[in-house]
Amino acid sequence: KNEIQEVAVPSAISWVSLSPVFTQNIRIDFGSPLSDKPEGVNGSPITKYHVEVAAGKNEIQEVLISSQVTIEEAENNEFKLSFLGEETGCISVDTSVEAMAKAIENIDGVGKISVAKSYESNYLLKYTIEFNGPSVAYQDLPLIGIGDIATCTNSLDIGIDIHILSVQHGIAQFRPGVFALSTNADDLVGGHFELSVGFQGQFDMLIFSGNKPALLHIDPGSRWVSTVGDDLRSDLHPGEIILIEEEFVEVRAVETGTIELAEYHSKGTKNSASLGYRMNNYVGSATISPGDNFFVESNGRHVDQILRAGDTIQLRDSNGRSQYVTVSAVDVSKVTFSPPFESEIATRTPVYTKQKVVVSAKASSTEMKTALESLPGVGFVSVSREGPKDSEG
Repeated sequence: KNEIQEVAVPSAISWVSLSPVFTQNIRIDFGSPLSDKPEGVNGSPITKYHVEVAAGKNEIQEVLISSQVTIEEAENNEFKLSFLGEETGCISVDTSVEAMAKAIENIDGVGKISVAKSYESNYLLKYTIEFNGPSVAYQDLPLIGIGDIATCTNSLDIGIDIHILSVQHGIAQFRPGVFALSTNADDLVGGHFELSVGFQGQFDMLIFSGNKPALLHIDPGSRWVSTVGDDLRSDLHPGEIILIEEEFVEVRAVETGTIELAEYHSKGTKNSASLGYRMNNYVGSATISPGDNFFVESNGRHVDQILRAGDTIQLRDSNGRSQYVTVSAVDVSKVTFSPPFESEIATRTPVYTKQKVVVSAKASSTEMKTALESLPGVGFVSVSREGPKDSEG
């Protein structure tokens, strides 16, 4: 009788990156779970993901007043609240919602808030405070405190207690970036200009070994890619995301003839080798020492066909952190930049440039929208244009 093995449950995804695209769009990039039992080896393949995105929330706190005598009998007692380093004036135990709101709103930096009042019993009163004004909405705020009640004329009697509770922490609300392009000319505007946003590229650039495309082979459920004899150590980098047979995978290490992935490739390349792809804004590879303000592309690529003075490029230091520098000069394979490279040790880094789109200076709002949305990672944008013709948006 064969033993039936229980299917292994996948672990959590190995990494995730969220980037806002618009008020109702968000880009999610992630790596497959680093499971010890992938599909084909008693693994349970993941077929879908459920994503929950938290919207902005206001901070909500409660002020609870309990008394050994009834709230009505204790109404002449007074207390103070403290918030953001300041104190309110004296507040009566059974004050109105208007008076409670005004007392807190008088603290610098608070602005408008909402207050609700409810009697939980004859001996327990609750004020619910929502920080929803323009100055404090969608923020994670400190808890309200109790001020110096000794300075009030009718300070609290023994048997009256005040407790502050956090009901809901404030969560920042996403606000889309807004930028404006304007011209100030004495005559008609003409010509073209370039726009670029971020360093996200399309995964349609072939991975090369020398002057020929590299061939990659990987078995289903494996993390080890054979390069079919090619040495890609000067071409690929740990941390780089590549595309093999419609699966995005992260490179963990590169050895002669082998690439180690950070996650399992679920389908593999079947029985034959396949082509691999990287982002098409990849410029090349370079080894840069701390303090250097130049590099020479490691594989002799003519980067002067890609870069020019004034371009911003992305490098990575020895800890994998991104650095952004400005190109000051390009001479065939040599690039001079500023500020100098910061790293603990000499580092082999990929070099990325921004994806660009050329736009006519007379572009209508629709043409500008189409151009921007063609850039990788941008998604949906809204564009409006002022003058000179209403028909052009």
